[in-house]
Amino acid sequence: KMSGGLVSALLVISLIIINSYGIFLYFTESPAFLPLLFFYFSAILSAYFYCKFKRKSRFVPVSISLIFVLMMFFQGWNDWNHFANYGTFSGRVHYRLPAKLEARDENQNLISSDNFTGKVVLLDFWHTRCGICFTKFPQLESVYDKYRGNQSVLIYAVDRPIEEDEREYPFEVVKNKGYSFPVAIVNDVDVLDNLGVSVYPTTMVIDRVGNIVFFGDIENAIPVLDAISK
Repeated sequence: KMSGGLVSALLVISLIIINSYGIFLYFTESPAFLPLLFFYFSAILSAYFYCKFKRKSRFVPVSISLIFVLMMFFQGWNDWNHFANYGTFSGRVHYRLPAKLEARDENQNLISSDNFTGKVVLLDFWHTRCGICFTKFPQLESVYDKYRGNQSVLIYAVDRPIEEDEREYPFEVVKNKGYSFPVAIVNDVDVLDNLGVSVYPTTMVIDRVGNIVFFGDIENAIPVLDAISK
């Protein structure tokens, strides 16, 4: 017996309550949850318009929602997650390295961003508690195999040290998994915050003059590396 407007309002209020935690995350941490909210509210709006109006205009919200769903189904969801995690849809950026990066390899040799000039560099930031980092390692290994003999391309898996880890553990765990790409442990974890690395894994590509030209996931980093290393 309630009007369509009141029913819709009650549904919206209910959804806000049910998804309050996701809304909180959207405003405080990540916008990754936003498309789901759009799905919920567009469904209510579409139903309201369909029941309220008898003209063809009642199909407009349904059509818009359907287009949005199709976009998200194909590539939109990946692009949105990339934006939520890394701040850009494509990962392609262009700015100077904002902080000096220093790390140590397995032999305690210093790896410094001061020595990156004239080389194309791919850095894959990870840590030993990051499960998804290990799922991306086969792609990193493939890239390393491709450029293994190219002296103008540097590739490192840069570990963020975990307090509980022994010093050699990041090197050992990568070797035990059968990977051969070089690993380095960052000297100062604060520099990672200065570089904007807050999500793991994060892949960064630096060009020959010291500009960061990619910041995001390794899938989208590989074409950028291929393009600028020619």
